[in-house]
Amino acid sequence: MLDPGAENTPTVRIAALKCLATLARTVPHISIHSHANRVLRALATRSRGIDDPKRQVRVEAVDAREAFFVLSAQKG
Repeated sequence: MLDPGAENTPTVRIAALKCLATLARTVPHISIHSHANRVLRALATRSRGIDDPKRQVRVEAVDAREAFFVLSAQKG
């Protein structure tokens, strides 16, 4: 969902990133903590997330990344 392309418009990418940020903030730590590192790596991948060509997508990616950084810093 984060790959720029014809089927993944900026609106779709923004919605996906907002969902990720919401998951990190609302789902219990124990249920989602094991996925935090994978999400952080995906958001930092070239042409995805924080490196997206569209500014608003990058803004949402930074927000989602911050939420997962906070999650990964929490202890069980």
